[in-house]
Amino acid sequence: MVNTASDLSPPTPQGPYFSSADLGWMLVVTALVLLNLFISLNDYTQARQTESTRMHAQSVLGLMLRMHEARASAKPGSEACQPDSKWADCQEALLRTDAAAAMIKNVIRPQNPVFANSCDRQRPATLGSIVIEVGIARANDPESLTYAPIRDDQRIGQRLPLRVGVCGRLYSKMLTGEVVL
Repeated sequence: MVNTASDLSPPTPQGPYFSSADLGWMLVVTALVLLNLFISLNDYTQARQTESTRMHAQSVLGLMLRMHEARASAKPGSEACQPDSKWADCQEALLRTDAAAAMIKNVIRPQNPVFANSCDRQRPATLGSIVIEVGIARANDPESLTYAPIRDDQRIGQRLPLRVGVCGRLYSKMLTGEVVL
């Protein structure tokens, strides 16, 4: 076989080393990395805020435990949480008794209230709030409790089982602990 002139022609020139398709691909990858970074930082920030709010709820739980001990030993300062008292008066006394209680706030949304009756997606002001619920004995099994939002005019009685939680991300209630006041 004989080589002809057309077979020995120089190779066709390649396109540029760095084309507009390469630039587009790099821009897409950069955008995805930045989006991933933004989502990760947002998740981290929300997790820190939720954990800080849980720590505030732990403080409230500790105040309730101390109030329970003071109430059991009839120490001064527990008058607002006696059996004939209302929950609103007791809650106010709990938050006045300790300097650390003054630091309790809604970390996730500072404009929202610190306490809420429930964690409700329909009420955006409940996000980041501390939720306190009262335990009500079931009719068919008095040993087990059903929890419901506590009302401000709720009488404390001799034994008031409470559950403390936080209205966290996506309006999910996260249990912090239980106490009997």
